[in-house]
Amino acid sequence: MTLTLSEQDVREQPQQAALINAIQAAFRPLARILVDQGVGARFAVDAFKRAFIQGAEDTLKERGLPTTTARLAIVTALTQAEVERLRTSVETNAVVPTSPLARGATLLLAWHVDARYSNGFTGPNALPYKSAPPELSFTSLAAEFAPEVEPNTFLAELVAAGSVVYDADRDLYRACERTFFHYKFSTAAAEYLAYSLSHLAETLSRNLRTDERDSRLVERTVYTSVPATPATEAAFREFIKLNGQKFLETVDEWFKKQPRAAQAGRRLGVQLFQYVEEDHEPNRPDGPTGMNSGTDPTQVRDARAPRRPHQQ
Repeated sequence: MTLTLSEQDVREQPQQAALINAIQAAFRPLARILVDQGVGARFAVDAFKRAFIQGAEDTLKERGLPTTTARLAIVTALTQAEVERLRTSVETNAVVPTSPLARGATLLLAWHVDARYSNGFTGPNALPYKSAPPELSFTSLAAEFAPEVEPNTFLAELVAAGSVVYDADRDLYRACERTFFHYKFSTAAAEYLAYSLSHLAETLSRNLRTDERDSRLVERTVYTSVPATPATEAAFREFIKLNGQKFLETVDEWFKKQPRAAQAGRRLGVQLFQYVEEDHEPNRPDGPTGMNSGTDPTQVRDARAPRRPHQQ
């Protein structure tokens, strides 16, 4: 039995057509990044095909079916030769890395809230790059909260991003921001993109593929029901920076109190991002059909394709 859909099938089945529209809407912001970086559509299409094959392998394994080239060709509607080529390419074995930007955020948060490296009056302590134990330093901070990185290179990244400042007179470093992000595109930024998008997509995929409410992950949205003024947009940006950071710190403190699992344990987390849509069009709906602010989107089975958020 063929598991794929023809173009006519897609046109005649509203749910599949809505899904294709949703995928296209999700790719559009990513396409802007690709164009900015000079990546042509052919390379992006190959990347999507590799991901499609990997997703098909996951689905077949869930169903207890073999992941042969012939079966994958049927499921994906690709030729066997193309499936073989893409499965044996180096990129097929790529895994989502632990983002250096995520490690930077963990380290900076610890620098701000850990009583050994900070105090409640003056904030993060100024640290030397390296010192003899038991004196604390940036090297000891990195060894504890970002052990995978090379401290000197990582510190240079933090300084370049403006998250850490260097006091040349005292030869000390101080954290001045809780966040770490490369505003110019870089390899680290690309890794962060993979880290963030893969987690969001995994949550959406898990929630949309099950009818068991207890197995779904938390996924909530709050948005304005009418277009916002420029002043409100600016105020919201400051509001969410302050209160969103407080929420993340609360989560981090909760994690610190939990027992450490065995090496095979799974990592947990939550991501927070603000979005700003394109200029509102008068005839465009204010959200997916039947979906109100804060509701569970997995309950919306016939939702129209959502508007395109722009991650900040």
